[in-house]
Amino acid sequence: GKEIAPDDWALAHSIRDKVTVTDEMLEIDTFDGMKKTILNYTAPVLDPSGNVEAAVVVNLDISERQQIEAELKESENRYRNHFENSSEFYFSLDLKGNFVDVNKAAVSLTGHAKSELLKMNFMDYTPKRDHRKLFLALAKVYKTGEPIQNLLIEAVIKDKSIKYFETSFSLLKDGKRIIGVQGSSK
Repeated sequence: GKEIAPDDWALAHSIRDKVTVTDEMLEIDTFDGMKKTILNYTAPVLDPSGNVEAAVVVNLDISERQQIEAELKESENRYRNHFENSSEFYFSLDLKGNFVDVNKAAVSLTGHAKSELLKMNFMDYTPKRDHRKLFLALAKVYKTGEPIQNLLIEAVIKDKSIKYFETSFSLLKDGKRIIGVQGSSK
């Protein structure tokens, strides 16, 4: 960016205009020649008459946090790319078994549009006779936290034909809270 003139520094505003400045993001050159990103906070200290007597400045170095956020975003992009472009049917289900996300292969393999799948429950495209098996498998994953690998599932796809999938399930968490199940079918 461009260099800030001294009259435009947050500290100058706090002293001149008696305002508090928060979360002003600045890139600075440090004495050792490094570039750092800081959040700058300034506030005036007023005497009993309301005149500026002093000012407080706090700078928070967020360079490392920005680097970590950039790495996390890159990792998320790689995961999303793998999820979307895999030849396997990837999915996420909520705790009721409703699809909350599916990839392109899910659309291709089932014949359903993504918008249709996202209105469906996992049981909607499996024969009724397999519902108990699926419920017990999902309950086991939920109870033990251990994934299930290569469970054979019969699926009735959009054109009413039958396809068989080897499906794997694992817990989907938000922090420590279980929010559903994720898996893949091939």
